[in-house]
Amino acid sequence: MMKNILQGIGVVFTLLASFLGLMYILKGDVIFSAIVSLVLVVIEFFLIEKFIKSKEEITKNRFSTLSILLWSIYGIIAIPTSIFLMHTLTVEIYAKPNVQSVANKKVEDLTKMVSTFNAASDASYLTFSIDLNNKLTDYTFDKSDNRKSILKSVPYKMSDEELNNINSENIVQTVDNSILARKMKLLIVVDSVVKTNTKFLKKYKNVFDKWAHFQVNYAFYELDNLLKKNKDILSNGYKKYIVFPGATAFEYTYNQDETNLTNPLVLFGLYKPYGLFLAVLFFHFLILLPYLLTDTVGTYASGKKTVKGGGNSKNSGGIEI
Repeated sequence: MMKNILQGIGVVFTLLASFLGLMYILKGDVIFSAIVSLVLVVIEFFLIEKFIKSKEEITKNRFSTLSILLWSIYGIIAIPTSIFLMHTLTVEIYAKPNVQSVANKKVEDLTKMVSTFNAASDASYLTFSIDLNNKLTDYTFDKSDNRKSILKSVPYKMSDEELNNINSENIVQTVDNSILARKMKLLIVVDSVVKTNTKFLKKYKNVFDKWAHFQVNYAFYELDNLLKKNKDILSNGYKKYIVFPGATAFEYTYNQDETNLTNPLVLFGLYKPYGLFLAVLFFHFLILLPYLLTDTVGTYASGKKTVKGGGNSKNSGGIEI
């Protein structure tokens, strides 16, 4: 009875660990991971039942067709199961703190990128407002065609109406209106990024700290994609609307560290968790325990004939059980 309980513990743990390991590798694909891990463990379980029923033949002749076939199938099943199990243990014991740290840094990058963008655009608008103010001031004193042509061209784009009405008293207001109109265009770009960030944080805010197993890998995948997407949107928007002479450049390098949750070999190479091999072997031992503790029934041949009788038996080297 105890051997079956221990086997059950081994089967359940191996099933859960295989499922988690495969899910990490497949970026959170719950359904496919569950199906594959369940099929592998179920095959392994029923294979042990076949081992138990055929133990006498396997023990008598370890190189029989049946023995080689059963052990080969078990090895084929055990290899991926062991990889998934090892990957789960490596992630949970060794890699988890680093993954959480990297994730938190990337989450911070979402807001820091926007802050850096706003700081750069504000600095650029300040530079532009000073430049435009100076040019409009000069224009009020000398309304030459050359000055007018410059103010109507990029990046100033002043209209004829604005230039005709410009005077020393409304220069500041004219500059403010021009800056505000430009900021409104850029604000649309920033708002789209902020809304996307808010939506992501609302959905995945506590996934990394609380280590939500079913979401953590996919959330990390989405976080990487979002950072890249945000950088592209903000960079393209900046290039489109910040075209002032002497403008501050928008530069932001976000964290691109890899967690390697999808790569068992790389993760194993990083942490070298050799001691976990013992844990994997232990759970295979639990699964095999009913087979190992099952007694064989019958006579084992040793190459010499065994004769069994009623009250007397004559043995010529055989062992009678």
